[in-house]
Amino acid sequence: LMSFSRGAMLSLAIAAVWTLWHHRPRKQAAILAAGLVLAVSVLSGQEIRERFGSTADFEADASANSRFDSWAAGWAIAIDHPIFGQGIRNSNIYTANYGADRRGRTIHSNYIQIAADSGIPTLAVYLLLLGVAFYNLRRTRQMTAQYLDDCRDHDPLRKPDEQIYQMYFTSVGCQGSLFIFAFGGIFLSLEMFELPWLMIVLAGVMPDAVAQYIDRLEAEPDPQL
Repeated sequence: LMSFSRGAMLSLAIAAVWTLWHHRPRKQAAILAAGLVLAVSVLSGQEIRERFGSTADFEADASANSRFDSWAAGWAIAIDHPIFGQGIRNSNIYTANYGADRRGRTIHSNYIQIAADSGIPTLAVYLLLLGVAFYNLRRTRQMTAQYLDDCRDHDPLRKPDEQIYQMYFTSVGCQGSLFIFAFGGIFLSLEMFELPWLMIVLAGVMPDAVAQYIDRLEAEPDPQL
């Protein structure tokens, strides 16, 4: 909110909805949602409310229109240089030549920025990386949830391995973080941020690491026998 970035505000709203949707119990999530709405409405000042509210009237907003112009300029650059682009962060130098409101205008979209800087094939690879990361995190989440369910069905009184809980919540946290990042990337150029890349790498190794850990647990003798 304090950044005054509407892209960040929209991402914050999506983050809140995603977190509350996955929160249990549901009644507690409803109470948290009501408290969050109340806190934001009270703590956000008039300028922040006006800034966020201006998204609904984007046609009369010069800042929003300049962003649309920069998107159009970015796509035009990508079409003119489809294979290799203009070079990493070089496209900003040329956006004014393609209709942006001023020289050096940032494209303000992760995906269009990558296409303009590095070419359409690079954008395809980037989207593939995100898709595989989401798939792997979903696999990890399903594996850990299934193991926890099997433990409860087998012996409801036995406490499952604590590491499995940590793996489950790590996969949920990374999944939510990447989802919010991918959504925010529609409105912001964030391809140089390091943390999402680290989460993509983490997502790449988590399914195999979790599967091996569960196999070791299942191979160990039951201490209650």
